[in-house]
Amino acid sequence: GRGPTVRMTPMRTAVALLLQNPQFAPRLPEDHPALTGGLAGAGLLADLRARALADPAITTARLLEAWHDPSEQTHLERLAAHPFATDAEGDRDEALAREFDDALVRLAEQRRQARRNELYAASEERALTEAEKQELRGL
Repeated sequence: GRGPTVRMTPMRTAVALLLQNPQFAPRLPEDHPALTGGLAGAGLLADLRARALADPAITTARLLEAWHDPSEQTHLERLAAHPFATDAEGDRDEALAREFDDALVRLAEQRRQARRNELYAASEERALTEAEKQELRGL
């Protein structure tokens, strides 16, 4: 039977779209906050990106084979099978690429929000450094 439907967070959306479309890997820069910011799933996203970039001809099935942890593999298989609705009128690849880019924008925003919260919490405990104050102003 089908497992429960997965609530699609921006990270799950990015992972699912990258699994289904390994050719999207170059759209995700190495220094993107989704990869560097310590968000849940960042390691997995970085790993998928690296594998897809290393082998431009890689398929979804070959990406999935790389995971040997059964619980992680089940989760990834569910994401790999997640149906993305796209406008049938337009170019499907283009629509999915836009959805991937949108997920990355939302992840960057989530990371900024998380960092802002970290700095606010730190400011309750101690005086922020000049660098932290400047960072907070930039967030």
